[in-house]
Amino acid sequence: IIMSAGVIFVCYSTIKIAFYKRKEEIETFKLLGATRGFIRAPFVIEGSVLGMFGGIASTAAAFAFYYVVFYKVTAAIPILKILLFPLETFLALFQFGVQRL
Repeated sequence: IIMSAGVIFVCYSTIKIAFYKRKEEIETFKLLGATRGFIRAPFVIEGSVLGMFGGIASTAAAFAFYYVVFYKVTAAIPILKILLFPLETFLALFQFGVQRL
C-alpha cells in the first residue's frame, strides 16, 4: 500500500511539473483545436512510466537492503535468523500479490 501511494504521488508530481514546464506547448495545442484527452495523454504516460521506474528502483533497493541485513548481519548475529524470513518467502508473497491484481 505504501509503495502504491508513493507511485501515485510520483505520477501526480511528474504530471504537474511537466504541465508547468510545457505550458506554451499546451496553449498552442488548444489554439489548434486539440481535445483535452489528446493534450493530457502524454503527461499521464510520462508520469506512469516514471512512477513505474521509481517503484522498480525502490523495490530493488529494498531487496538489496534486506539481503545485506539477512545474509551479512545474521552471519555475525545468528539469533536474527529466527526473527527474519528468507528472501524467497518475500518473493513468493510478492508474486502472489501481483497475481491478485
